[in-house]
Amino acid sequence: METWDDNSFITVESLRTVSSDYGGFHVYAFTMTMGVIIAILFAAYQFKRKGLKIERLMMGAVGAVPAGLFGGSFFGKLGSSNSFWSLFAFWEAGMSIHGAILFGAGFGILVFYLMGRRERVSIWVYMDCILPQILVSQAVGRWGNFFNHEIFGKPAGLYNEGALSWLPGFIRDNMTKAFVGKDGTEINGISLVSGEWYVMQPIFLYESISFVILWALIVFLIPAIKYMTKNTPWRNDPLSFPVKATAIPLDKIVKSEKFEPKKYNVIAKSNKDGVTKEELFYMKKTDIWQKAYYKNTDLEAVAEYQDKIDEINNKLPEIDENIWAKIKSISTITKSQWQKGKVLVNTNNPNNYHVVKAGVEAGMYFFAWNLVRMIIEIERPINNLFIKDHHLLSVLLVAMTALFGIVLAVIAQFVAPYLFRKPGFIFEKQYFYTEDAAKAAAGTKVVKSEDNNEKISKIKLKEQKAKEKLDKTLKKDK
Repeated sequence: METWDDNSFITVESLRTVSSDYGGFHVYAFTMTMGVIIAILFAAYQFKRKGLKIERLMMGAVGAVPAGLFGGSFFGKLGSSNSFWSLFAFWEAGMSIHGAILFGAGFGILVFYLMGRRERVSIWVYMDCILPQILVSQAVGRWGNFFNHEIFGKPAGLYNEGALSWLPGFIRDNMTKAFVGKDGTEINGISLVSGEWYVMQPIFLYESISFVILWALIVFLIPAIKYMTKNTPWRNDPLSFPVKATAIPLDKIVKSEKFEPKKYNVIAKSNKDGVTKEELFYMKKTDIWQKAYYKNTDLEAVAEYQDKIDEINNKLPEIDENIWAKIKSISTITKSQWQKGKVLVNTNNPNNYHVVKAGVEAGMYFFAWNLVRMIIEIERPINNLFIKDHHLLSVLLVAMTALFGIVLAVIAQFVAPYLFRKPGFIFEKQYFYTEDAAKAAAGTKVVKSEDNNEKISKIKLKEQKAKEKLDKTLKKDK
């Protein structure tokens, strides 16, 4: 990888048309604030769409936003600030997005996890609603970097020769730098001449556009995967869930009390016996998914779930008090939990629709953000890297964070649903309540019959041992 620094480039004042400050108005702080507000508004929309309480979002944001701002400022200015308190001046240039996410998301996950336990909402759901919206915030914030004349890449060519002429004039002019280094220095395959003006790659713009595109893909495309599969309600049962305007006999139409079809049209057809009325009937796909999956709670599924869980519990071996036996039993318990989780997921999705699980969007946020950052990191000057003056290390750490996002998405889709889910919680849909889940939600202590039986057995065993010991003592006395 080619390394370079931006100390040999200075701003061309005659071309400079934007500034970081206009009197008391700080553009950088303004763009960051607007980015946060827009992200919160988009997150609020997701909360409303999923039936979550928006006030919970505001409660979490009160702590997560300041934590992110101070964390980003601290890591961004660490090693270059003159005083301790100036490390937290987030309104000034020098923010670390990784520091902001580490502190902001870390604080937010803790708060929303605690709230989720009380509200019976999975932390995965909160993460899906909030984290992808940060991409929009980052896209807006990058324009603050533009006004600060930072986040630019290698020289693309001479200004006078029309390098990057496709750019809007105000961006191209403010991305132009004068080279004041040694003649013959080669960067990006260009032999630089001292005093010449070079147009630098506007990587702030590339990041901003990429973040908006990736945000749209995560927020709109990933949830829409269920529409693209072969296993959909309208393909499995076209009479109950019609999506085309086709003539369906009145006696075969399945009507929903809660989700009314988009349109009814009555048509007449003649046959040998006279005139028979039929209805032209179709439904919106979003309503179909609500009726067939999201709002479909089958009481028989609850009974089926409980029967299968009891069957799994009855097959569990008794766990010995010996510590090594307990360690060996971990695999048995994990296997049992996996089986229980599979029963829970399947009974809440009896038609096995291919739905993206809660948490996948959050994982893809980490992947998408760091994929862009990894590509951009290769272009950035060595003194402005994630790990200052360490090009390879910076790229590797960013790549590892992107890999973490992929791993998180895979776990959310294929592992977490079978190990950590409970009845009565909201995941990609509201899972049905069992009797125990309803008692837990109401704050009533749940006492399992198996636990009672186990306690009774232990008491009886102790009584029997005590009796045997007493008999032995009496025999000795005789």
